Amino acid sequence: MLGATLYLRDVQPQGGGLFVWPRSHAAVHSYFRKHEGSIDGRYVTHPDYYTKGWGALYEGDEGVQPPREFVAKAGTLLLWHAWTVHSASLNCRMDPRIA
Repeated sequence: MLGATLYLRDVQPQGGGLFVWPRSHAAVHSYFRKHEGSIDGRYVTHPDYYTKGWGALYEGDEGVQPPREFVAKAGTLLLWHAWTVHSASLNCRMDPRIA
């Protein structure tokens, strides 16, 4: 499983770049191994999912690092493990984020 983002325009810091939580893929994988039936979408029934999102699945795993924003030039292709917790950041700039 693979996640991908292709930047079609330059993305500056705080410009809506992709945020990832390094090492979160391993913690999410561990959660799904312990809760095998939840991979079909039942993970949203976790009691804390609606307040903590994916964080509810990796909470307490000290291997998960704080989020990092990826900024890059147009044409940059980012690839990541599909279970890596990720999100677009808020775009606080005037330029649109097109990816």
